Amino acid sequence: ESLRAPSGLLYLKSGRPVLIRLRRFGPAPGVPGWPLAAGKPTIYSIPADHSNRPWHIGFQGQGEVLVCDASRAG
Repeated sequence: ESLRAPSGLLYLKSGRPVLIRLRRFGPAPGVPGWPLAAGKPTIYSIPADHSNRPWHIGFQGQGEVLVCDASRAG
């Protein structure tokens, strides 16, 4: 399962280790991105380009992952 990325700057936090997967033009589950360590929040920036098609982010592993729009922080 994946969700539409709320912005190009994401705040991510998971209670358990998961693998982040990203997709844009292809089908789910998307390509492997990077591991997200349990309990260690991270900020990820999706580089801007000329496409209007949204990014989708998904997770491989167990447990819930918090995904927030970090561009509104501050």
